[in-house]
Amino acid sequence: MAYFGVSSPYMAQLDAETETYSNGFKCGKAISTSVTPSYSSAVLYADNAEAERVDEFVNAAVEVGTDRLPAQAAQIVFGHTITDGVTTYKGNDSSNYVGYGFWVANMEDGVKKYQGVILHKVKFTEGQESFQTKGENITFATPTLSGSATVLSNDKWKTVSEKFASLTDAEVWIKTQLNIPLTYTEVTPASGDNPKAKGWYESKIGRASRRE
Repeated sequence: MAYFGVSSPYMAQLDAETETYSNGFKCGKAISTSVTPSYSSAVLYADNAEAERVDEFVNAAVEVGTDRLPAQAAQIVFGHTITDGVTTYKGNDSSNYVGYGFWVANMEDGVKKYQGVILHKVKFTEGQESFQTKGENITFATPTLSGSATVLSNDKWKTVSEKFASLTDAEVWIKTQLNIPLTYTEVTPASGDNPKAKGWYESKIGRASRRE
């Protein structure tokens, strides 16, 4: 299996007490994502050889490169204040825990599949901002976020979905995990009890749902 793509970074604020998500949003377009787990190890030696070994997850270093940071990221992810479109940074602002999701593409036996990945509890810090005047060559400056993923109360820190044939299905899975509303559009009225009759809506992956 070979991974060759990453896309659709989503984030949602995590309530530390209820461990539920809210205020989810798409965090621009993905440039890169790296997840590096760290483990605490203990080894027991007996008769001059390793007899027992225990490796326990501690945390994971997370790096996110994106083409832009939406305005709500300042408030939801980093704890800054937004008033009438103006963002205020204060010295005592504190980052919030968020859930972070993205999908990756992989190839198996010539068939392209997509998997969603969720890091359940991550705290990000803002990266360096660098600005320079326009020169002979154009240089793009894009945001990079650094963070640390840790476990929920149920000991989960990462979940990887099944392999989907459609990237839209992978994206819907991510939204569902992070409690982000799906996009529904009204379908053409039909007859009888057809779920596509007037008043029904369907998501981008074709799952019908009645509007209340």
